[in-house]
Formats: sequence, C-alpha cells, structure tokens
Amino acid sequence: MDYRRVVDFKYKGQLYSMFIDNLNRYYFLEIDKDGNFKYIDISLFLELGRVFTNPPRIARAMKDKNKKPMKILPKIIIGGVATVATLGSLLLVPATIEEINLKKAYSNSHQEYVSSLPYYNDQGVQTNISFAVEDSNEIFIVDTFTDLSIIDTMNIYDMSYLNKILDYDTVTLEDFYEVIDSNPNISDKFKPYVREFCKDLIEKQPDAERRVLYENLKTIDFHECENKFELTLACMSIDGLACYVRSENRIYVLKDYEYEKGTWNYQVLYHELSHAARTAMWERDGKKIRVQCEGEQFYTVTSAEALNSLFAISLFDYDEKDIAYQFQSNMFKIMVDSMDNYEISDYMNHSLGYFAHQLDEFHGDNNYATVLLKLIDTQFNDYHSDKIDIVQSEYYPIYEYLSDMYYKNKINSNTTYAEARSYTDRLLEELMFDVPEEYNVDINYFYQYLDEYLQTNFPNIEIGQTSIKK
Repeated sequence: MDYRRVVDFKYKGQLYSMFIDNLNRYYFLEIDKDGNFKYIDISLFLELGRVFTNPPRIARAMKDKNKKPMKILPKIIIGGVATVATLGSLLLVPATIEEINLKKAYSNSHQEYVSSLPYYNDQGVQTNISFAVEDSNEIFIVDTFTDLSIIDTMNIYDMSYLNKILDYDTVTLEDFYEVIDSNPNISDKFKPYVREFCKDLIEKQPDAERRVLYENLKTIDFHECENKFELTLACMSIDGLACYVRSENRIYVLKDYEYEKGTWNYQVLYHELSHAARTAMWERDGKKIRVQCEGEQFYTVTSAEALNSLFAISLFDYDEKDIAYQFQSNMFKIMVDSMDNYEISDYMNHSLGYFAHQLDEFHGDNNYATVLLKLIDTQFNDYHSDKIDIVQSEYYPIYEYLSDMYYKNKINSNTTYAEARSYTDRLLEELMFDVPEEYNVDINYFYQYLDEYLQTNFPNIEIGQTSIKK
C-alpha cells in the first residue's frame, strides 16, 4: 500500500500529520517534540476524522436585494485561504503538492501566510487548527476524465470526452424542442422558458457543448413548490428563488413566481438551467456517470457559481450587470474579459481546473491560480460569517492579481500617469459595482499598487502627486 503525506497540522496544541493511501483512505499520526511519528488511539482518530470530514451546508441560492444569503462558516485557513476542514477540500490539492503558499505576481520571492481560525465542534467548544504552508513548483494537471472500473464509475471533467458515453456529436434546436415538448415533468408554464433558453444557448454560445443539457432535458423535473418553506428546504437557503439538484435532475421553483425577461427571477431560471447544461449524474450500462463533477485537482463553490452566473447572462439579448455572487462575478468578469486564452463558453466545455490552468498560462505562473481562487472563496465566506474577521491586507493578492490582468493590454511605455490612474478608476467601477460596503474593500490599495506596478514594469512613466481617492 502506498501512502502520501498530505499535510501537517496542529489540533488542540498537538502536531499531527495526515496521510492518504492509494485508495483515498486517510490516516493520522502524532508528531512528537523530536519529530518522530506516534500512533494515536481510536477515539482521537474518530475525533480528527469528524473534523476533516464534516461537510458544510452549501447555499446554492441567488442573492436577494434585501437579505444576506445563508451563512457558511469555513473551519480552517490554509496558507491564507479559508476552506472548510473536510477531507475532500484537502484532496483538491494536486497529489504531488503537500504545501501551498501565496506569492505576489511577478515576484520570485515566496511569502508565507500562516493563519488560524476558531473551530467549533458539535458541543460548541472552541479550539484552533493552524496550518503552515508553502508554494510548489509542480505543474498543475488539468482533469479530463477518470474511469474507475473497479466501482463502475466514470467522472468526466471535460466535455470533449463525452463521446466515451454518447454516440452522437451534436444537438439541433429541433432536437431540443422535441425532448422538451415530450417531457411531462416540465409544465406548460415552464416549457416556453426552457425552449427560449435552448434557442439562446445555440445562438449566443454556439461553441458551448449542448449534449449534457439535451440528455438532462429528457427527464428533468421542474418541481413547483407550493410554498417558500418547501423551496427553502430544497435550496438550503431562505433566499433561494430556484435551484438545480444534480442528483435528482430537478429544478425547484416556486409555483406562484413569475419569471419574466429582464427580471431577477428570469436570471435565476437561466442560472439554474446553465447548471443543468453543464453537470449531470447518469446511469449507462450499469456504470455511474458523473459529468463536470467537482474536480479532483481544483474546485470552489464561488468559482463555479460566478462563472455560471456569467455564462447565464451571456445568453441574454440585453446587458445585465446586476448578477448573482455579485462581487465574485465582477472579479471573474474582469478575468475572462482580460484573457486571450479563455472564453466564457470554455466554462461549459471544460473543468474549473482548466480555467485555473489558463489563468496560470496567461500570467506566466505555475500552479498559483488555484490558491488565488481559493482566497476569493475565503473573502466570500468572510463576508457571510460573523465568526470570521480576516484583516483586509490578506486579500491584497486578489487586488494585485486583478490589477495585473486589467493593466496587461492597456498600460504600455507610452501611457501617461494620468491615463494609468484612469484605468484604475475604470477597474474599480467594474469591480465594485453593487458590492455591499460590508466587504470593506481597501480602495486605496489599488492606487498604491498601481504605483508599484508602474515602477516595476514601466519605470519611464513618471509617477505624479495626484491624491489618492478616498
């Protein structure tokens, strides 16, 4: 049996190490003051197992203008990145990487971000788990598919591998209409919306894969909840207006809601249908098929939801800036708009790991994007939890990263300082659109970083004495 040392951590003041074997079973060993490994007893093993395998309730709902979404509490910070303390979250790190660190873009020096967060067990007793982590030079491997024949399961992370289970190449609008009209689980009220979505998908995003949606539409169930309580239970959020549940191939909606074009409800419907176009759970010849499931190498909820939101509004025939996961979606829009090696249709066709890989390629980094995206996830969780209060400077790497992307094709040696500052103004207009004040974004830092960026990349541009915006 082969074992991989995943991470060293402190729990209740004692140092431990977690190991994973080649069957993804986990083990813990105590590390004494001399650095030697010691076995632990079964009660401690079970206690550590509960800490690392206790999944959170994830809010999949869209935002409500008048309410905060359901609060999500991360349990630990790894390298400045807050993440839920689950075995799965640790396994999102590539197998050859034991430690991760945040570094500034375009800097060869590595900086350690070591933090800790309170962890509350089931009895409400507080302890602390802390991690010290470093960067890795290993190349990030993009997920394609895994064929786990021993348990009759196949995971498909890239749509180009759908031909392993499907024997046709494309879907026409007429094909969509046929399965929609013949599906009794879609009521007459929602059939026109689904037909409209399919039409917009083909017209607005012709390069996006259609076959997953087509297969899902054969059996998808639009479950019209009788009341808000029923919808809340399905969405696991009091603010949910609709949600898609992959394991059921079902979209939960509220029976009395109207979903008119141009309204928030209409965007919610397109958001959930976009999920149904990208992810699925099927049975094929006795084998379980999971399409675009959470990646082996990388996955965060905010990355998935923000890109999904951007894809959904890309299908509209009108401009829409007011979107779900607003702050994070603003960030991801800046990224996608800046990249020359990624289109929003790639979100439908490839894994989130592919997005991270393309970010690294664009920046010339090596396995840095996944850490940065997890830091964005941290900021989201920080905002939604009263028990998390991370200092604003921990988020500076995000602001630097976005600035680097935004400036890349705008600022050159002929740019004046006044023009450079105007680009920062525009960047902030896009980034901060409809962002709640409670995020406490340090606006001044963007202008401070502009000066650093110019000094490093364009020393010929004379930095003026313009006052920093308040």
